[in-house]
Amino acid sequence: SHGNYTGLFNAEWGAGFANVSPVPDYVDQIPNSEGLLPNDRTHLFKFSGAYRSGIGLNVGASFIWQSGTPITELGRNGPLHPIFLSPRGTAGRTPAFVDLNLRFKYDLGKFIVGGFHSMLVMDIFNVLNQRKAATVNQTHYFGVDANSNPILPNPDYLRPLRFYPERNVRLGMQIEF
Repeated sequence: SHGNYTGLFNAEWGAGFANVSPVPDYVDQIPNSEGLLPNDRTHLFKFSGAYRSGIGLNVGASFIWQSGTPITELGRNGPLHPIFLSPRGTAGRTPAFVDLNLRFKYDLGKFIVGGFHSMLVMDIFNVLNQRKAATVNQTHYFGVDANSNPILPNPDYLRPLRFYPERNVRLGMQIEF
């Protein structure tokens, strides 16, 4: 998506609350503010399917491939005063991500007592266990000099802030009555 307003939640600043964004509170935040927004995923492919065998085993899968999100080069003109150093979304992209999830469900049939129907369930999330960066630190400089030139480089610029979750397995039992 393209524009200059990210909505109620601003992923560029890491704000976890609605309507908490310092942009555009100041006139010097307007230059370079238009471009690819943080939720832009230019390419996205989804597939899901399931198979039911004749022996009580059901297998399901969901697959998602998505391109990375845009990275914006940010600076600071004060502690809570971010500015765009280059056009929004032009400093690269986070890595593309593949998410493969599987579900196995085995029908145990009916219990003798009470007529309950039960199934064993196993879900495997993020089968490929890709530990790629979901978001990165986009603040390149912490200040500006008297001529508005960026100063005080951030040593953590482009360092990952959040990763996609690691592989997770969930076991359970489903009971229908």
